[in-house]
Amino acid sequence: MLKFCKTVVLTVIILHAAAQNPLPDFSVDSLGKNRTRISWVNSFGAGIIQISVQSSYDSVKNFRTFFSSPSPQLPQNGIVDTRPSGGRMYYRIFYAYSGGSYMFTKTRSVGSGPVTQTDQPNPNINTEPIVNYNVPSRYVSINQHGFPEIKLPDAAAKKYRIVFFDENHAEIFALNKITDTDLVVDKTNFLHAGTFYFELYNGDKLVEKNKIYLQKEF
Repeated sequence: MLKFCKTVVLTVIILHAAAQNPLPDFSVDSLGKNRTRISWVNSFGAGIIQISVQSSYDSVKNFRTFFSSPSPQLPQNGIVDTRPSGGRMYYRIFYAYSGGSYMFTKTRSVGSGPVTQTDQPNPNINTEPIVNYNVPSRYVSINQHGFPEIKLPDAAAKKYRIVFFDENHAEIFALNKITDTDLVVDKTNFLHAGTFYFELYNGDKLVEKNKIYLQKEF
């Protein structure tokens, strides 16, 4: 469950006449007096099981989830962010389907269309990945056959490696020099079912920390 500090005031709003395209499109509008409205249209109905709004001072990285909709199936919804920003804030929406797949929208800010994302983050911004085990990994998932699957579209140009840990965070095994863009990992490497944690690196830089769950086969 998300915990908010007392200085954060968030108000859920239902939009009655939103003239916008459905997800992955969404709107970011200034309401004045340090209030920003993030609104969206869900045309997937009950097919969407999670909608979370993330924000960052950097349009490229360091996004944090600050709101998850208690009713993601609503056709029109939104949130008013009243947190003191201290600068320009960028937003994106994470949404997950009932089948297990998920998407991230493009980044938007007040008074702009989608923000062009580059690999040149602000050097003054801390770009250490935010660990949130309640949000599905962008890179590692369990496929339809129950096997861990690692998807790294730019693997050939990077120096990816991944380390897996058991539920006590003890290292089990590592995969070094990953060059495949889509790699399926044999379940026998994990020895048993349960929750496993992992750390994905590009060289020495941590890209993501998250977890997966392997179900028993019988």
